[in-house]
Amino acid sequence: MTDHRRKQLRTAVITIAILSVATVFLLELRQQYTWPPPELAELYPVRVGEKWGFIDPQGNTVIPPVYDFAGDFRHGLGLVETDGRAGYLKRDGAFGISPRFALDDPTDTAARSFWNGLAAARSPEGKWGFIDTEGQWVIPPRYTADDGQPAVGDFAEGLAWFVDDSGKLGFLNTDGNVALPPVYTHAGDFGEALAPVRATFKWGFINRDGKRVIPARWDGVGRFSEGLCAVERDGLWGFIDRKGDVVIEPQFRGARDFFEGLAPAADPTTGRWGYINPEGEWVIAPAYRSAAPFENGIARVTSDPPPPAIGQASPPAPMRYIDPTGRTVWPRD
Repeated sequence: MTDHRRKQLRTAVITIAILSVATVFLLELRQQYTWPPPELAELYPVRVGEKWGFIDPQGNTVIPPVYDFAGDFRHGLGLVETDGRAGYLKRDGAFGISPRFALDDPTDTAARSFWNGLAAARSPEGKWGFIDTEGQWVIPPRYTADDGQPAVGDFAEGLAWFVDDSGKLGFLNTDGNVALPPVYTHAGDFGEALAPVRATFKWGFINRDGKRVIPARWDGVGRFSEGLCAVERDGLWGFIDRKGDVVIEPQFRGARDFFEGLAPAADPTTGRWGYINPEGEWVIAPAYRSAAPFENGIARVTSDPPPPAIGQASPPAPMRYIDPTGRTVWPRD
């Protein structure tokens, strides 16, 4: 064998070894940071006058607006409120889970939308638990909060926060077992394997093992999505990456999660909402009263309501859905 051939073989062996190490590293990284895809909405709530219904992503009415309120439509069921009770509709407009969760008043919350196949709901005794898509209690209602607020969060990536009897927050798994003990004063939903928690006056992030991976130094936070998370510092919002490094400097009056490459953000001067890209550049100009993240190519925004008549309450803010170019998808003029 010639020296040249030996060199070629040695180079090939070294290259294969490097590639093998890199492959193992990438596989370990992928396993460490694997999270389920977002659960996209199937239908979208709309308000016409004082009543709510649902449309599809193309802006077609699927369930007419006849309800007092409508929430997210996921896992084949959409949350609605009618006659002082909350229940869940199927896509054909029939009730899949009858409206049996009583509201204390029109601003009350007695049930929430489905996430990870489970929905938080409140029993007649005022305790919170989780039901499945058949309306059966999967995690019995045993959680309460002194301030009358929900005592559990929504499931995200198989975990949901809960409030214990001392007022501390921990996390449950979908079997109802404690996955992370209640040691936090505040907590938020998991996103991309990280959850915001607050133990003192600042927010940081823990992983699924409860290890703090991003120090607590933020005044407010969102949840991780598409590798970024909204954070607040001194009244202005920006974005950090999964390492906790600032990638968009705090400069907005408000900000929400990135979905489909865009995030709602509020102009620091006017307070109007629009949409930015991951570089922090305006893609849809800030012209709205409020803005929600994009899902399936559409996003809900609102504009200012007209002035109320003398002696009348202010009307609700007009709602619309737009596409990523800012074109109105619903209502259709």
